[in-house]
Amino acid sequence: MFWFLFVTLLKTATAQNADSLFLQAREQAIGKQFETSRQNLLQVLQWAPEYHDAALLYGTTFLWEGQYSLGIHYLDSLQKVHPQWQALFFVRADGRLWGKDYNGLLQILEPGPDFVTDTLLIRWYQAQAHHLLGNYEISRQLTQQLLNAQVNYPNLRALHQENLQQTRSEHIQFDYQFSTFDAPIANWQWFSVEYGKRVGSGPLLIRGTWIDRFNLPSLQGEVEWYPRLNKHTYLYTGVGLGVGPLFPNFRTGAEVFRAMERNIELSGGWRYIRFADSRVHSFTFSASKYHGQYWFSVRPFIIPTAGNVYLTNTFQVRRYFKGSNRWINFTYGIGNSPDMDFRLNSPDAAPSNQLFLLSANLFRLDVQWQFKGPWLIKPFLEYKNEEFIPGNFRTRYTTGSTLLFQF
Repeated sequence: MFWFLFVTLLKTATAQNADSLFLQAREQAIGKQFETSRQNLLQVLQWAPEYHDAALLYGTTFLWEGQYSLGIHYLDSLQKVHPQWQALFFVRADGRLWGKDYNGLLQILEPGPDFVTDTLLIRWYQAQAHHLLGNYEISRQLTQQLLNAQVNYPNLRALHQENLQQTRSEHIQFDYQFSTFDAPIANWQWFSVEYGKRVGSGPLLIRGTWIDRFNLPSLQGEVEWYPRLNKHTYLYTGVGLGVGPLFPNFRTGAEVFRAMERNIELSGGWRYIRFADSRVHSFTFSASKYHGQYWFSVRPFIIPTAGNVYLTNTFQVRRYFKGSNRWINFTYGIGNSPDMDFRLNSPDAAPSNQLFLLSANLFRLDVQWQFKGPWLIKPFLEYKNEEFIPGNFRTRYTTGSTLLFQF
């Protein structure tokens, strides 16, 4: 009898210690003290080998720390011991989603195991995986089913709108800009119409632009194509023809974009513009990174000429809201022509002054918003201080908006 009471009290004390240490380890994991948390969880499992929540949290800490392969390996081995544990199943799904193993995620989801009662949640994981793999039509069908079921998963509606955008292969876009000055210069206007369609492996854009500066209207037509070369690389190529004194007679360019690890994208390219009296080559590269809901980018232009080398830099920060089509973007530009503008001064000036400012600073704020349905709007405000003659500055204020219809 005494021995039975002793064993019972010992088991009770051990269970209480395990519970206390588990709660401590959970707080440590939430506080990102992952290694300390795992050491304590191993102690819990030594005391109580059947403490399933401790085993699950142990594997989850690897996922929270970004060690996805280690976490998935441990959780998969745990699943062999507990093959019908629903909570473990969804943590394994999270690991593959966070670790960008989208094909692996679909493998464990399709068909859904019988022991999982929340079949709508399985469809939500499937919708995300198919979207990230570029299977937008399959993802759209799944998100539509979830919306019909009136579930309220975070970002479900935003993902559905993105699927609709990706499965709509054509668009028409209208742009208008208006500039005024703090100097006796007539207001400038800019209007363009663009038609876009997915052709082959990427979108093809056809654009016509009309501008009025110095009471000299000019027209430009452009064609641009963005073909995807492989899973991680795509190309920009374009050509344009101008009519009138303000646009170049001919322009072209090409740039290669490459997605790298850690949500980084790099690019490098070339631009060429030709007026009747001047020809300009420019070279550019860019580096951008996604971090959470933010996107950061830097892009310099190097423009060598016979008598000088001009340098332009632009820096951008963007904050996303519920999907890729709702964001606010801040741009700062510095250099001789921070927005690669054309004919910034009177077209009667010397060729070097026609194309480049002596110095300029640009601040710009863009907001893009996707409405329900096929419409998207993007208004902006811009401030630019320009030195166009040594010691002479002017300030340009520009506003405008883009309206896009997808079909």
